[in-house]
Amino acid sequence: MVYTRRPPAKRTNFIKHGVLAPFYCPWNPLTGEWQMRLPIGVELSKVKPQIDELETKVKTSPNNEEMEFSAVNAEPETTLEEDTRRDFSVLRSKKILKMLSALVAPVGHGSKRPSDLRSHDLSSLLGSVLSHFPRSLVWVRLSMVTKGSPELHSLICIPSEQDFLNLQKDKSFAGPLEPKHGDHFKKKILKIKKDKKKKKVKTNDKTDRSDATEEPSCSDDLTLGLWPSPLPELTTHCRRLLLGYVTQGDFSMAVGSGEGLGFVSLTGLAHMLSGQPEDKAGLVLIRNLTSLQYRFAKLTVEV
Repeated sequence: MVYTRRPPAKRTNFIKHGVLAPFYCPWNPLTGEWQMRLPIGVELSKVKPQIDELETKVKTSPNNEEMEFSAVNAEPETTLEEDTRRDFSVLRSKKILKMLSALVAPVGHGSKRPSDLRSHDLSSLLGSVLSHFPRSLVWVRLSMVTKGSPELHSLICIPSEQDFLNLQKDKSFAGPLEPKHGDHFKKKILKIKKDKKKKKVKTNDKTDRSDATEEPSCSDDLTLGLWPSPLPELTTHCRRLLLGYVTQGDFSMAVGSGEGLGFVSLTGLAHMLSGQPEDKAGLVLIRNLTSLQYRFAKLTVEV
């Protein structure tokens, strides 16, 4: 691992940065936690009793690209492409993706929709899709609102109401800061290293030699700056709810700002849209692994 080849003083302490998995994206735990949060975080009382028999049908006009929504019989078996080797799946239905794309589009940017479109169709989405596939992922594009560029495995989080209030008061508000986390593994690792040095001095004692060979096996999984397995809860580990991860990102010379691609939880996306104002629809927070600064980004659903 390249991380362990660097000196300890030159490594990023991901534990203090609140990053649980800096080198991979734990999709299974993420989607599983959002599935458990679904009854709490989403108002299922808005869903109609017959909503399981509905699916969103999107009609796109070639002129103004206005979208009309109607209900047809659902066929959930053909809407999602599941990976049989894992518990989560990736949403592939163009009908549902187009609906999500319209929901995250801000009002007044070329797409006009009725005032009750968000609540009605979001309820339809929850009833027809989340009931069958609550652990789905959605492919999204991210565009930074101000400065900053997303990086590989950057965190995609949900803004709080206070973040929107601060942004409304100050248009130059960069975003909230994540406070530093405590590293309670550091003392344990340093103690183990100190004990190893002491036992190397006593090479004549056979019992000390046997203990020295058995002791490292207990600390093999402990690396300074990295969380050992099993990981704690992902979504609530930081001050902002975790929605997904960036899989590709950098500064775009064509756009003149940071751009990225990633995946977010469908359940988490529905939870976010149900609580966001229409003029702030699709606004998320991105935090790079080596930074404590959250930055605003616009989320669009790729169809």
